[in-house]
Amino acid sequence: MVGQNVCSKTVCLNNDTCTIDGCSEALFSCFCPSINASKRSCQEWQESGFSNDGYYVIDPDGPNNGVDSFKIKCDMNRNGSLAAAELSHNFENKTYFQGCEAKKCFTRHITYCHSMQQIVAVADHATNCEQHIRIDCHGVLNSYLAWFTRTGVERTYWVGHNETLVSTCSCGLNSTCAVSSHKCNCQKNDYVWRVDEGLLTKTSDLPMTAIALGDTGDANEEMFHTIGKLFCYG
Repeated sequence: MVGQNVCSKTVCLNNDTCTIDGCSEALFSCFCPSINASKRSCQEWQESGFSNDGYYVIDPDGPNNGVDSFKIKCDMNRNGSLAAAELSHNFENKTYFQGCEAKKCFTRHITYCHSMQQIVAVADHATNCEQHIRIDCHGVLNSYLAWFTRTGVERTYWVGHNETLVSTCSCGLNSTCAVSSHKCNCQKNDYVWRVDEGLLTKTSDLPMTAIALGDTGDANEEMFHTIGKLFCYG
C-alpha cells in the first residue's frame, strides 16, 4: 500500500511494517516482514512467486560482498514477464529552466533516493537498464546541452547506447526531425515549442547524474527537462 501520509499516523494491516518511501517523508509503504529475506533482484523475487508491485529487500552483489542488502521498489510486470527495479530521484517532474546563454552554462545535479553504490550494484547485476530523457525547447539548441554518466563523463547522445551518436535524439534515428538534415528537433532553434526525447540504454553510463543546460539567455528562449526514473531488469 502506498499513499500520502507519514508512518507516525499510519496503521498497516496484517502486522506489516510502515516504512518511509525513499525521497519523501510524506510517502510511505506497508512492508511485509515475511519478505524481509533478501534476494539478488526484483526478478528473483518475481520468479519466487511474488507478483505484486511494492518494496522488497535485495542484495545484488550477494551476501558478505559489496553493499549490504537494502529495500527497493519492484515493478513486477513492467516489461512483459520481466520485473524491474525502480530507482527514483529529485528531478522526475517536468522542470523549467531559463537564464544563461553559453553552452552548458548551468548544471543541475540529480540526487537519487538510493546511494550511488547501491544503484551501481543493481545496474551491474541487471541484464539491462534504461532511463528516459525529454527536452521541451523554445528557441534552444540541443547542441548547447549535455548530460553526465554515473562516473561524471559528459555525453551528448540522447537515445540508445551509442555515445558516438553526438546530438542525436529519437527523431534522428527514424528521420522524423523538424528539419530532415538535423538529428534533433530542437536544432531548428525557432520560437515554436518542440520536443526531443529518447530512451538511454547504455547500462554502464547509467544512471544520469547531472544535466548541463544553456542557450536560454534571451527572453524568448526557454526550456523544460523531464528525467525519468532508472529502471533495471533481470
